[in-house]
Amino acid sequence: MSLDDVETIFLAFSFIVPGFVAHATLALFLPRRAEAPQLTLIRFLTLSAVNYAVWSWLLYLVVTTSFFQDRNALAAIAWVWVMLGAPVLLGLVLAQGLKRRQLYGLLQRLGLRPVHVIPTAWDWRFDRMVRPH
Repeated sequence: MSLDDVETIFLAFSFIVPGFVAHATLALFLPRRAEAPQLTLIRFLTLSAVNYAVWSWLLYLVVTTSFFQDRNALAAIAWVWVMLGAPVLLGLVLAQGLKRRQLYGLLQRLGLRPVHVIPTAWDWRFDRMVRPH
């Protein structure tokens, strides 16, 4: 089985770009530790998988219902939302959950000990300053 160039580009776009967009949005609000490029690719794929898990119901409707098959523009808008808009929302939700330590509390209640996402104490302190110093 071989893939032509358009299918390859579409698969790469659909599995990497949503994770990249979510990660870039998250990085706007939280300082991040430097990581190896291999881990970055895994992070992109993981965030894409979470995004698709949340929006799988919409993609199922786009693919299976006659409503979207008769309205190509709406189907395209739904795909653009899932690939570009929803990852921004995912990044914002994750950033707020990590800043307010809500996700840490959930993981700790499950018996896990997560590593803090902010790399240094200075980054944590400067992130919480209201006025510039």
